[in-house]
Amino acid sequence: MVRLLAAALLIPTLVFSIYPFINHPPIFLYQNDSVYLSTSFSSPTWLKITLYKQGEVITLIDGTSSRHKVLIPFEGRLEYTITTESASWSGFLTVPSSDLKEFSILVYGDTRNDHAGIQKKIVRFGKNTDFLIHLGDIAFTGMSDDEWIYFFDAMNEFGKVIFTVRGNHEIPGLRYSMYLYPNQYTFRIGDFRFIVLDSFDLVNTLKVKLRDFVQKYGSEKTSKILLIHVPVFTCGKYRNDPQRLLFEDLHPLIRDLGIKLVLSSHDHNYQRIERDGVTYLVFGGGGAPLYRVEKNCKGLIKSFEGHSFSIFHFSKKDLEVDVYDIEGGVIDHFWIHF
Repeated sequence: MVRLLAAALLIPTLVFSIYPFINHPPIFLYQNDSVYLSTSFSSPTWLKITLYKQGEVITLIDGTSSRHKVLIPFEGRLEYTITTESASWSGFLTVPSSDLKEFSILVYGDTRNDHAGIQKKIVRFGKNTDFLIHLGDIAFTGMSDDEWIYFFDAMNEFGKVIFTVRGNHEIPGLRYSMYLYPNQYTFRIGDFRFIVLDSFDLVNTLKVKLRDFVQKYGSEKTSKILLIHVPVFTCGKYRNDPQRLLFEDLHPLIRDLGIKLVLSSHDHNYQRIERDGVTYLVFGGGGAPLYRVEKNCKGLIKSFEGHSFSIFHFSKKDLEVDVYDIEGGVIDHFWIHF
């Protein structure tokens, strides 16, 4: 028993010596129905956060620490400034709430190491959106400090609330959960409930979790949108991959639960696929090496084999989707009525 206890006490020390906290600029996350500012420094650093809302000036924090996680205790849209000893940031922040009837989201995935800087081009193009969703493969390896720092710099430049999905390259997953989100979670914006599942679970486990999420929030009368890194359907490189094919078994449940939209990445291209009234979108063109798309593929409506991203415009129960190449050219445009 003593040996087991000693080993248990040693685990946190080993974890944080192998995976020390990465120094990163401020980013905004959404956890437990609240927005938090998260940042980390190599040594104790002074930080001040000031909010401006309806003519009122609120100082949230004015203190020194090496790691800061600060609750933003407001809803709606507000202006902020963040100041440290060596830098400052400012911007406008939208806090997710059920009262939002119109909002926009920047959506993309598979940036990985992205030496060409494509992610930052995407972020700059989508600067005026309210939120950002990254659909996974944030880094080429979950152990690379440089790739995580590049991601944090891009998210800091975006300067608003971000949501993420764990990809197959966030391995081992400890850093992902340390800095970002649980492997599966859910959040609500306006009349939409977003459900994030983990591609590393067995398909039967995913079915149980998906059904449980939908049942748990069934009474709130929201439209459900599923986010999962590995696509249920794809016409790209992983079309006939045995492991990926297992995910197709999710489709009957997705259809029967009334989910009309599923967002994924993993295949490095853009695809819009429709099956039984469900729209499956693949946004894997965020900066990783590109893959071909098989044009003669069941359900394929539109595809693009270049780097790309999308901006979602939500209005009550309608969604307008615009898909762009990294120069801002329109690849696809369509509506989904929930």
